Amino acid sequence: MNKIKILPKNVYSKIAAGEVVERPCSIVRELIDNSIDSGASEIIINVEKGGIKKITVSDNGCGIQKDDMPLALSMHATSKIDTIDDLLKLSTMGFRGEALYSIQTVSKLAITSNIDKTGKSAGYKVCNFTEIPNAIKSVAHKKGTKLEVEDIFYNLPARKKFLKSTISEWNAIKKIVSAKALSTLNISFRLYHNNELIFVTKGNGDFQDTFFSIYKNESPFSIHNYFKEVNNNLEINLYYSTSEVFFPNRKYQILFVNGRPVIANFFYASIDSGVRNYISPGRHPLIYLYLKINPELTDINIHPAKKEIKFYNQNDIFIAIQTTIGEAMGKIVKREILQAQSDNYTTQVTQNELNFYQNNGENKTPFDYFNEVINKENNYINETRDEKDYQILGVVFDTYILVQKSNRVFFIDQHAACESIIFSRKKEKYSKTQDVEILIIPTVFDIDNWNDNIDEKIKTLNNNKFQIEKGEGTTIVIRELPAILLNKKNYDTVVEIIRDFLESSGKIEDENLIDSILIEASCKEAIKKGDKLSLLEITEIVDEYFLMGITNCPHGRPTHFELTKDNLEKVFQRKK
Repeated sequence: MNKIKILPKNVYSKIAAGEVVERPCSIVRELIDNSIDSGASEIIINVEKGGIKKITVSDNGCGIQKDDMPLALSMHATSKIDTIDDLLKLSTMGFRGEALYSIQTVSKLAITSNIDKTGKSAGYKVCNFTEIPNAIKSVAHKKGTKLEVEDIFYNLPARKKFLKSTISEWNAIKKIVSAKALSTLNISFRLYHNNELIFVTKGNGDFQDTFFSIYKNESPFSIHNYFKEVNNNLEINLYYSTSEVFFPNRKYQILFVNGRPVIANFFYASIDSGVRNYISPGRHPLIYLYLKINPELTDINIHPAKKEIKFYNQNDIFIAIQTTIGEAMGKIVKREILQAQSDNYTTQVTQNELNFYQNNGENKTPFDYFNEVINKENNYINETRDEKDYQILGVVFDTYILVQKSNRVFFIDQHAACESIIFSRKKEKYSKTQDVEILIIPTVFDIDNWNDNIDEKIKTLNNNKFQIEKGEGTTIVIRELPAILLNKKNYDTVVEIIRDFLESSGKIEDENLIDSILIEASCKEAIKKGDKLSLLEITEIVDEYFLMGITNCPHGRPTHFELTKDNLEKVFQRKK
């Protein structure tokens, strides 16, 4: 008996469909691609129960002709390519002719379309689940196409049980629609969940307008644009934030190639290389980078869902991205320097400072006054320093404070020391008061990476003086929180910490939660590597540092390195 056999069509077609249709968001991506290719200027997406129950995508594109309606649901049917050579010069979003066939293989699918822009002719509809599958029916419909997908994997129970929760599937759909809207700025997108409008973009070609229409809970900030024509085969259009605006993760860093959001394994490395001279490691500015490249120099056919891309000149692309980002960031820095040089310094002095100098019969800047004070013998700083058992020698590499104490020289990490001091103060205050801040206006934000542990994490937070609720979709609402977490009523840091905690995959027990949050809050509030400090600020840090006997930061890193006089004398062979 033969061991090798040909699978029946109903088996191999479902296996093949699984390559394209992984989950509801795969369907949404494929249908949006078809709408973009149709020349639509408006795309409306409505999903029910995270797309598990139903997905509807409507557009005002060119529509499908009557005779093509049944063909659209056939295997290997496409209007995008004719020969194998066409794969080398693709300019459309879809091209394989597998999407609609794969979708109708694992779900109930209905297509309604009309090509008549006058509205005088009727449209047509086909369904794969009627008594006569794919029979053409005349219906009223405006120009464009509507696709309705219901009961995904209804005929594949083994696949359906692996779908994630409704909220996780919805979050994946929202992420894809957001990326599509930002990849095609000239198309208006409307996204609904359970018939509730989530966002709408105008399709006016304005990146900043589109971005904040989607991410409505982000505090407004400036987004800059930089365009570069690298050569005849490559153009780069970059939207970016300055080093003053950054995020704890890469959620706002996306690569688009010829209008398609894609994954390239070197993209993040090229960003980090481009911004390294302008922003500290671990801080991620907004980077939306659009490559317009000769299609013959790419291969988008390496992934069934077209999510990944291969460049035939990958090293050249890496260098082009790195250079463009560096030029764009440098352009902003140069502009700020020129502005600072052109400003009259005296205009930056506050009125109180001017009054002080005038009342004392002096006409000096704050820097002149400060320098004069620290050089006098009988000034406050020298008086306080004379009473101390250490001497501040200076700061090296804008990071390490040098202090001589007894027969030792201490190299103190200014960020780690400051972080440790703030953490100790916060923890002490929290243990004594545990005050709760009730927010008059609740703080609302979205979770990008929703996971099935979020309910448990919210419960953990609420057991620790928080009052947090789930809103519509992936929205989180904060109503109360420990007052110690607020620094000058700045809620941004708290939101960032809570978002990171909810999105993380790890689990933190109740007793460790507040410590973890206080550590993150202290880290964000502490001075950073490279920050310029005055002598008074250095003195205050060193005073507290030695008073508290700090040796490690809350994360466990050492906060200082010390060198003894004996060690130095041995190095210079003054002592054996």
